[in-house]
Amino acid sequence: MNYIISAYSGLGNTIQLTIIIDEILKKDKEAKITFISDNKYGQLDYLAFVEGVETRFFSRLDFVGLWRFFKGNKQGFTLLPFLGSPTIIQLLSYFSPNKIVQMTTQTLTKNKILAFFFKIFLGKRLNIILYRDGKSELDLYLILINESYPSGHRKELNYPNLKIKENTNLLKKLKINKRYICIQAGAANGNLTPKTWKKENILEFTSLIEKSYSKFSVVLLGDKGDSVNFNINNPSLINLIGKTTLEELLVILNHAELVICNDSSLMHISTALRKRTLALYGPTDFLRTFPSSPKTHMIKLDLECISCMKVKNLSEKQALLKCPIDNACMRNLKAEMVLEKIESMNLLA
Repeated sequence: MNYIISAYSGLGNTIQLTIIIDEILKKDKEAKITFISDNKYGQLDYLAFVEGVETRFFSRLDFVGLWRFFKGNKQGFTLLPFLGSPTIIQLLSYFSPNKIVQMTTQTLTKNKILAFFFKIFLGKRLNIILYRDGKSELDLYLILINESYPSGHRKELNYPNLKIKENTNLLKKLKINKRYICIQAGAANGNLTPKTWKKENILEFTSLIEKSYSKFSVVLLGDKGDSVNFNINNPSLINLIGKTTLEELLVILNHAELVICNDSSLMHISTALRKRTLALYGPTDFLRTFPSSPKTHMIKLDLECISCMKVKNLSEKQALLKCPIDNACMRNLKAEMVLEKIESMNLLA
């Protein structure tokens, strides 16, 4: 059976979406799974490392190419998650021979109106699943495959294996010669965002590690755009911001003892690699985006305005610029608090 999965969302969303691969293969061991995307955020670059899937690049404006692709894939399913399913993909799937499973948002949108309109004509060939507020994004994707999925009963996230080549020479080249902790600096490739840990907190944490855990190095990771805001020259840490390819990043994360990160694609990559991960949360919706798993943990302040982006429906830029307490949810998440959390969870054992 052919399975087409729309992945026109962010990289972090696509990484989470890959957990449905295992669910599909449980139902159909011979399944051919194809993710389609415009690769705007590197979704296809990441999926190239995922075992058991194929990928196809299609611009949203490539109507002819998309139409031929959908018409040529018969006897299968098209899966349209609530994120990453643009209107053109939705419409072309309706006119294809495949069965469609689509999750729509709670709010009244163009895509939701189209779905219920075409349901009149497509009948059972179109299965519409309503978004369930308060669920994690991971559970929502699993519900896309199985509506009766017992949300909240996951013991382990079954992310697919990643094809990572062993490259110890890379660590030598980067002068990483002992056990190390990865810290994410920045997010959104240097654009305005309220969800990053502050530069002074990173420096203070590095100092604490140097004093109490001298057998560990601290490795700083981030995109090229983050180097402007995190131009750190400190002999106590290894600054790799903007200096790694995706393949190199996977190798570095895979050998790390602990990954400290924001609510971002790096958090989801670390979780997919089954690494010990500590996610720093502030303005974002932790109920939806936190990838709850045995090795992934969360720390956040007890503030009334936590998750303001969800509660007030704010963009990242709005949440940062309109914050009346100067982004205190991340600024006041002190290095000492993070280290205490690490020690209490025995994450550096």
